[in-house]
Amino acid sequence: MFITAPKGQLSSGSDVTKCPPHLNRGGNLIAFHNTCYDVVTYDPLTWEDARVRCQTNGGRLVEIAGITTLSFLTGYLSTLDNVGTGVWIGLDDKDQEGLWRWDSGPPLKSSHWGPEQPGGFTGWLDDCALMKLDGFWYDYQCDVFYQHFSYICQYDMLK
Repeated sequence: MFITAPKGQLSSGSDVTKCPPHLNRGGNLIAFHNTCYDVVTYDPLTWEDARVRCQTNGGRLVEIAGITTLSFLTGYLSTLDNVGTGVWIGLDDKDQEGLWRWDSGPPLKSSHWGPEQPGGFTGWLDDCALMKLDGFWYDYQCDVFYQHFSYICQYDMLK
């Protein structure tokens, strides 16, 4: 089940005023379950560059802990016109092939991999996860010059 809504009419259920003040309120900033998400579509990057950009701003690439968050984010992405084919998420197996971990360290417990994923012909080269607009995850090369995608940074809400 995925949430869908007409463009611009998805309610996040949380107040973005509780997001860190340096984040752009005029962009694609949303809040859900005490977490702020910034969907960056204006500057597609490689996975590694997106990761660094999120960290520089005090966040991290998004970690999707369950179906509720997955459904919310997929629904929100469906309301955007310029997101492209998918977004980088904070999941990789760069340290050990086949052992997928979130960028903050915890191993992957539940997943939403697309058909025949992770893997494929170049699976051993594909160490970073991209979430397509249908919510399924695909492994891609992390730092290839021609693989620039939108991405989602995740931030803790202010107390």
